[in-house]
Amino acid sequence: MNKSTLRTISILEYLAELKRPAGISQISRELDIPKSSVFDIIQALLEKGFVEVDNDVQKTFKLGLRAFQIGSAYINNVSVYKIAHPILEKLKDEINETVYLAVEDKGRIVYLDKVESDSPIRSTCDIGSTNLMHLTGLGKAMLAGYPEERVREITGGGSLEVRTPQTIKDYDSLLVHLKKIREKGYSIDDREDTELVCCVAAPIYDKSDNVIAAISVSMLSTKFTMEREKYISKRVVEKALEISRKMGYMRDKLYDM
Repeated sequence: MNKSTLRTISILEYLAELKRPAGISQISRELDIPKSSVFDIIQALLEKGFVEVDNDVQKTFKLGLRAFQIGSAYINNVSVYKIAHPILEKLKDEINETVYLAVEDKGRIVYLDKVESDSPIRSTCDIGSTNLMHLTGLGKAMLAGYPEERVREITGGGSLEVRTPQTIKDYDSLLVHLKKIREKGYSIDDREDTELVCCVAAPIYDKSDNVIAAISVSMLSTKFTMEREKYISKRVVEKALEISRKMGYMRDKLYDM
């Protein structure tokens, strides 16, 4: 692929992942691209609306409206998003907690949609952001529906990144945990990514019985009780099955034992 094209993509990805404005020097240093090349690419992206000037004095740049429009066009063309979104809205109305839809890409979850709680204090994350699968209810819900060889491929089959005392620490422990998920029919993130948040999640299947996504309900850990888990998990499983059936899935359960 053309070097200039690759550099342009790298700059857009960098600004998206950074989530804050950056200057020419910073972009050049972090991506190891000559300043002159970064300047030329930024000027072209400015002209097309893919980046915008954030601060004229400091000469910093951020993603522009055109980048958002392209991303939105992708989401609007994803069938699982179209089917899931109104169902996620109903789920949020039933429980008044933030609800997510995620897919897997290259071994990480990618947040595709969210419907936020009305509460002024709530858990949230950005659409398009990514995370490790073993840390999240969404990721574990999908992993539990994957063949074991795919789970090993994604995780590496050894030690796992740890973020809290509750995080699953190694591959063998993860396999035991995934078995329990299949038995229960849903997954839980019990403060495994952050001590402040708990999630309940379930997978979504397509007509070929392949896991293609997952949905979750996220809440502050202080609100997560046994009664709350029972109430929410039932509704999450119901909604995941509803979405799956609209995708062509014919089975009555989310996991086979």
